[in-house]
Amino acid sequence: MTTLKENNLIFLLKKTLADIVKGEVDTDRAELLERLLGQYDETGTKSFTVQIPGAEKVATLTLAEPKPTTKVDAAALLEWCRENRPDLLKTVHHPAQEAWDETVLADGAAVTITKEAKLAGTVYITDDGEPIDGLEYVPAGRPKSFTVRYEKGGQDRVIEAWKDGELGALDTGKNLPQITQ
Repeated sequence: MTTLKENNLIFLLKKTLADIVKGEVDTDRAELLERLLGQYDETGTKSFTVQIPGAEKVATLTLAEPKPTTKVDAAALLEWCRENRPDLLKTVHHPAQEAWDETVLADGAAVTITKEAKLAGTVYITDDGEPIDGLEYVPAGRPKSFTVRYEKGGQDRVIEAWKDGELGALDTGKNLPQITQ
């Protein structure tokens, strides 16, 4: 059984190594992202297979593609709906000191309109070709990150290949020892 003093040292050793390697991983991730984005821009490829020597697949790197969105200007869309889609409006009664009624967009109004409308560039238009005020299509941007998905047993296989010296030809940086056969 280890003493508290030994547990403290073991923890500190692991944390020190993790902090050092994390710094390198962050730098490598940023550099790799730029290379992956270069390939994405050139070919549209968003998924990349990672293999250890011998062509054994251990993981997949996938660029996270942002989804397109619709920017909503509620006031402009409200005015457009007053004239063109009053069925997508609701009246909210405000019984405060002096009661008053307010017309607002019904829940899901923007979603309903974007499903029914046509898209001309970044402008939503009606079937008659009229622009719909208050909605603007914002296309998906360039990916900003990537994810790593290991094959079943992939992490263990990578460590095993590293320990066995199969990755000895790789430059693993200054803090990860290189093991060669």
